[in-house]
Amino acid sequence: MARLTMVAPPEMAVGFRLAGTDVVAVDDTAETLAALERLRKDPEVGVIGVFAPFFDALEPPIREEYEDSVSPVVVAVPLGAVGVGATDHRARMASLLQRAIGYRISFGEDEET
Repeated sequence: MARLTMVAPPEMAVGFRLAGTDVVAVDDTAETLAALERLRKDPEVGVIGVFAPFFDALEPPIREEYEDSVSPVVVAVPLGAVGVGATDHRARMASLLQRAIGYRISFGEDEET
């Protein structure tokens, strides 16, 4: 069975561990890239959630390679993002879900189904 693994800063890793999620704690983009390379080779990892600021800081060709990955699926997760409005959050979550499950889900009256 494929599992979810989060790649996040140490201060966020504790919460994920308490929730029962596998976590790789990283401090910066270089450690994020090393963790992604290691996790991509693990056949038990099906989805990798990555702290968005670290993922967004990867070099564009590397980031695109992970964004296009199907096994495992790699998604940037906007954990603790400050200043993100509800509309931005809904759009981001819809995009993440569409990518993860291959189907568009709407979160409100305004959005298409």
